[in-house]
Amino acid sequence: MVERFLRSVASQNGDAIVLRGKCSERESIPYKALDSVMDMLSGHLRAMPTAAEVQALLPRDIGAVARLFPVLLSVPAIALAPLSVRTDVMPQEARRQGIEAMRELLGRIADRRPLLIYIDDLQWSDLDSLVVLEAILHSVDAPPLLLVCSFREGAPERVQPLGRFVADLHTVEPHVDLRTVRLGPMGAEDATGLAMRMLGGTTRTHRALAEEVAREAEGSPFFVAELVRHTQRAQQGDMLQTDSAVSLHDVIRHRLSMLPASGRRLLSVLAIAGGRLGEDVVEDICSADMSFHGTLALLRTESLVRTDGWGEVEIYHDRIRETVLRDLNEHEAARLHLAIGQALARSTGPDAVALSHHFREAGEDKLASLHTIEAADQAAEALAFGRAAELYQAALELGAVPPDARPALEVKYGQALAGSGQIYEAAKVLWKASKGSPEALRPELLRHATELLLTSGHSKEGRIVLQEMLASFSMALPKSVGRAVGSLLRNRAALALGGLKYSVQSSEEIDPHTLGKLDACWTTARGLIYTDGLVGVDFHARHLRLALRSGDRVRISRALGFEAYLLVSLKPAAKPVSYTHLRAHE
Repeated sequence: MVERFLRSVASQNGDAIVLRGKCSERESIPYKALDSVMDMLSGHLRAMPTAAEVQALLPRDIGAVARLFPVLLSVPAIALAPLSVRTDVMPQEARRQGIEAMRELLGRIADRRPLLIYIDDLQWSDLDSLVVLEAILHSVDAPPLLLVCSFREGAPERVQPLGRFVADLHTVEPHVDLRTVRLGPMGAEDATGLAMRMLGGTTRTHRALAEEVAREAEGSPFFVAELVRHTQRAQQGDMLQTDSAVSLHDVIRHRLSMLPASGRRLLSVLAIAGGRLGEDVVEDICSADMSFHGTLALLRTESLVRTDGWGEVEIYHDRIRETVLRDLNEHEAARLHLAIGQALARSTGPDAVALSHHFREAGEDKLASLHTIEAADQAAEALAFGRAAELYQAALELGAVPPDARPALEVKYGQALAGSGQIYEAAKVLWKASKGSPEALRPELLRHATELLLTSGHSKEGRIVLQEMLASFSMALPKSVGRAVGSLLRNRAALALGGLKYSVQSSEEIDPHTLGKLDACWTTARGLIYTDGLVGVDFHARHLRLALRSGDRVRISRALGFEAYLLVSLKPAAKPVSYTHLRAHE
């Protein structure tokens, strides 16, 4: 139905731009719901007559979009554009900038020509793709486009992120015109009528058999036809018998048994691959022992597989795949997983997660770990934090990572969790990683975990980790209110006597231990200022004194800004403070 609609759009409005995407269960690339959409968009931009026309569509921050979708760099006008990608921006901020620039790019395109985006099988989407789509659609500056998404019946109820996405669309701003079309299976009466027409009779016996066929076909017209044809072949003449149940599984098994060995092997490869695989990969696996193209043509004629315009081969229906898998023994399945993994590794731009899956199922856990980590790194680089976190977790759970390499992997896992907004889980992972990390790295990991715990409201656990962090710099929280007051008075007195003088130095000239101690004081001050204000203000005073002595430009600015904030917020009635006496000795 969607294909018919897209054809009608193309025929009625030849100026329209149609971008297609499709999610795959086994595919695990970053932003997989949008990956093929951006492939088509890149092709559209490359096909434009002049670079000037492309440049007129590009947002100022096109480099931020290219970081999310590197395929855009295949467009010469983008590859040659000044890509001002800042490396000092927090990952979450970098992704926000990329989404905003992508919204602007789509908006500029849609302002000139009608834009339609179609994404199929959205139930297999990753969370990061849905985050991008939601951010684009929920903006008051959303591009004027038509987004068509298809997914299986009941998927929003089973898949939580998709359910939230669909629910949010129903409450979205008025500028979004939402239409929902539900396509369920064929009704029982319609399926029975189809079966009776194919059986060619109207007797009670025909009716009983047609009802049995309709029940077994589960609303699929394709399987109604298959069951009727099988029944007709099994019966002799016009004497239809109903003393044996009609079984779709038996029908499919019978059809498979009639295939040559080469056809059964090709179907087995596709079934093990999840039902869908690149034609070049299938040919690599199967061409050694069969005439690949002849076998593929046979399976297409028999409606057992189909091909699309993107070089993919797919089993026609999941019930066919399930039947093929049911008849494969464990040894044969592992052998096919290994063959698919090796063929994917030889292909161009293989999906690292698919490699990981097939090598894991083949019992090659070390290879699986390497490819899982590779895929996770790719997702993290593309700022797909949710997917990166899932993959790092999978790599750790495989148990094939050497013990000395686990802490570094746990750090990546924790950072990905933090980027995806799972703050408490990230803090726990980073805290655990600090225990096995080299001594030089422990303080920074503890500081990061402390910051996440304290700023997310987990004060009790945050203070425990905070104590560990301070101990690594030979510092500690005051053990009583009196000591906290005494420390605060000493530090404020020192600031009053010494003033706010400083001499700027480059960070390379400053002892790393001093910088670490500065950051530890900053984390303590910021984390405790609202829950233990006395101690928070004391550590701010320490931070300010250390920053002035260090000469680090960034940390001095940070300390002075916080000092001004505290003076204004804690003494609202006081006379405004003048900082005209500040002297910087360059």
